[in-house]
Amino acid sequence: MPATDHLQAAIHAYFDGQRRAAIVGGAASLLIIALALVAILYGGAFQRGLGVTVGITALLIGGSGASLAVRDDRGLATLLECQPETIVAETARMTTVVRNYRYYRAAFALIGAVGVVMLIVRFAPLVDGIAVGLLLLAALGLAIDHFDRKAATTYLDALTDFGQSAFS
Repeated sequence: MPATDHLQAAIHAYFDGQRRAAIVGGAASLLIIALALVAILYGGAFQRGLGVTVGITALLIGGSGASLAVRDDRGLATLLECQPETIVAETARMTTVVRNYRYYRAAFALIGAVGVVMLIVRFAPLVDGIAVGLLLLAALGLAIDHFDRKAATTYLDALTDFGQSAFS
């Protein structure tokens, strides 16, 4: 497979995967928001705390997913032309994206730690619900980022390989 064909396949795989994940995440977020509202409106203190935390998490994930789902296809078409300046810029962007995953991981670990501390320090149903919600956020964030980081790294490797073979 020529280098250009390989890179174009990697571009399609990455952007199609991002779009599919965004659509699934958006649908799941809507369902979770609905369930969170039910918990907040009709549940006890634990359910309200959990509902608020999980609802906010679903809004954040759904919002970031929506931006991926409606990504501008003109940018994709430009990337598929495999012009040197475009590939160099995309390689730099993806290098930053991959490098930032360590910060996301640290943030999710901190969120999880706050949840654990809340469970240890305070024995109240509302606080327990919030704490469990924070632990769910941390676990979900780490799981999503694991797969997202793998896809981003694979895409970055394809960009880098193309740049080394095509521009040297």
